[in-house]
Amino acid sequence: MTSVSNMSLSQKYLWRFALLFLLFCCFPYDMTYGITYALEDWKIWDTPIFWLADVLFGWELNADTRYIGFDSKYEVVRYTLCILLAIIGSIVWVLLDRKYQTTYDQKLKNLVQTILRYHIAFIILTYGLSKVFNVQFGLLSIDTLDQTIGESSPMGFMWNFLSYSQTVTQFSGWLEVIGGVLLFFRRTTFLGLILLVTVMANVVILDIGYNVSVTIYAIYILVLMLILLSDQFLGIYKYIVLNKTVTPVRYQRLFISDRHYARARIFKAVLLITMLSVLMYQFTTYDRLLRKNQSWFQNKQTVQTFIHNGDTISKDTPNKRWEKISFNTSNIYPNSFEIAYANKKTERFEFTIDTLTNTLNYSDFIDPTPQYDIFATIDDSIEKHRTWKSLHYIKQSDTSSVLKGVFKNDTLYIETSVKRLEDYPLMKRRGRWLIDL
Repeated sequence: MTSVSNMSLSQKYLWRFALLFLLFCCFPYDMTYGITYALEDWKIWDTPIFWLADVLFGWELNADTRYIGFDSKYEVVRYTLCILLAIIGSIVWVLLDRKYQTTYDQKLKNLVQTILRYHIAFIILTYGLSKVFNVQFGLLSIDTLDQTIGESSPMGFMWNFLSYSQTVTQFSGWLEVIGGVLLFFRRTTFLGLILLVTVMANVVILDIGYNVSVTIYAIYILVLMLILLSDQFLGIYKYIVLNKTVTPVRYQRLFISDRHYARARIFKAVLLITMLSVLMYQFTTYDRLLRKNQSWFQNKQTVQTFIHNGDTISKDTPNKRWEKISFNTSNIYPNSFEIAYANKKTERFEFTIDTLTNTLNYSDFIDPTPQYDIFATIDDSIEKHRTWKSLHYIKQSDTSSVLKGVFKNDTLYIETSVKRLEDYPLMKRRGRWLIDL
């Protein structure tokens, strides 16, 4: 048997802990890979988590009250359990290696660092591109503009703040995309980590400050980055604090053989292209969905005149009279409009616009999620049996409109006043840097 590895004991524990912790956290689900909700029925963690919650925290949890993936008692206990299992596993692992005097410590370290690089890169690219394409925070909507600050949740308040400026969100998104791509290459991993740790630390502080429901997951990602960066801590301290010259610590190849290394590079290229292609397709599809019926048909219309089967309906007949019509006023329900009756009842419909014939085609609203979720199953039977009807619209001006036609077997003629997204003072000043411009 060859001599024992000269890696320090703390390093041995660290890299074994990192691998076990990552495996426990990702199995059987991980938020980033989009399978959290599909696996909610998996009970593999329930028994130990419920037991640990009671013993360690005094919490009584059950399958009906657990919240998987979001900040909750269940997730606090799950991550605690993963940490404890990883600590116990790494101790047992080191003791067994010491007994059998194994010498694969450096290979294990290279393997763990490679896994962490790719895992973090995929997570960050997903979040980065979602910001670049305005998917994560969305676009500021009319419903949001009509909401008072006091009615917002802390997370909703931050989301609205960030969704106002596409420049800010896209800039932060590009930082994440650049950092994520840099992690795919050993020589640029250090630069990518410095960039991403800075960005992710800011994300964690924002999440904590605004009660964002995935703060635990953000901390988890930051911890993985710091573990991957740990080899550089001493050099950073000497260079920045002590102002000394340091020898760079390089991330090593996973494969020593040139033949295996060449194959690994081909695999990496295919993986990177495939990953970016899938993410780009997913986010561009959703972006097109959001912008499909934009321009003028992103407004809130207040009904001024409502004629039903030839009779003018006053506000004293709330069951029949429409009060407001909201077109594309919510990011949650793109390409839809909502009818609000005077009695506060609401109905939502999907719609398309034919500008040549001034026709508004509408149908019953169906949740659009399967259209842009690559993991969802699209039910074609629903689309095949969808019935489309139409109303004729007349855009009298930017601030007034007429809708007429047959709706639910009733003939309607509706005159409305229109408030567009750009009519709000907040939106009028978007991008105007000079106060007197």
